[in-house]
Amino acid sequence: MYKKSPNQYRAEQEFYPLQLRYVLNENLVNLEEKEWQDKIVFATQEDIPKWIELVHLVIDGFPHLDEKQYLEQLQEYINNKRALILKDSDTAIGIMAFHEVTGSIDFFGIHPQYWKREVAKAFCEKALYELARSAQISVTTFRKGDKADTGYREIWGSLGSPLVGIFAETGTPVYEIARNGFLIFPLSFLFCGLNIFTSATFTALSNGKLSAILSFLRTFGLITVLLLTLPNVLGVTGVWFAVPIAELITMIVALIFLYQNREKYHYT
Repeated sequence: MYKKSPNQYRAEQEFYPLQLRYVLNENLVNLEEKEWQDKIVFATQEDIPKWIELVHLVIDGFPHLDEKQYLEQLQEYINNKRALILKDSDTAIGIMAFHEVTGSIDFFGIHPQYWKREVAKAFCEKALYELARSAQISVTTFRKGDKADTGYREIWGSLGSPLVGIFAETGTPVYEIARNGFLIFPLSFLFCGLNIFTSATFTALSNGKLSAILSFLRTFGLITVLLLTLPNVLGVTGVWFAVPIAELITMIVALIFLYQNREKYHYT
């Protein structure tokens, strides 16, 4: 994102001025994250002036900005329902250009007065859970240690999974792998409850064979096979999908066992 030094930008007359007029909103609205999320809407052509005003306020996150080209792309995003805006009265306090298929955030700006008001998180929640067709969203920002970064890398990193941050430093490869995995692994919880209950039921009915089969499938057999095969197709993502798929297949087997033995144990 920041491939040239400021001197190079100035020499090529492309360096965008960072000292722009700063406009403060004197009447801030205090809302919770969910309320912000409900107020985020698709931007329209009438919103462009307010959008550009906010772009000027957050220009320090974008060292080089061609406004003519930016406006053309913004109109395209608006026409394709890929531009989101959040307004507090007549002030734009959050804007996002988002691609719902790839999950990439192509532009994201939050009014400086609203950074600590959960606005950024509300946008990410909106994009991930209501608009994205992919299992994750991504944003390109400054490299770690880049002197041009005024804090944006840390801000975006803080929007990731806080639980993952306990075990891995934000921004590291391990953090990214784990954060993405935490969006996939919980799918297993949809199926494991029935599997555990069915295995316990057959144990209580003195049918250790069926109970052992279910336990073996979900804890070793299927997981081993899937861990050896899925990464060849899905890469690292395949490792995370191994457990949910193993639980799903085990659930199907458990339902078959329950159906086949319904008359024997008289639980129908």
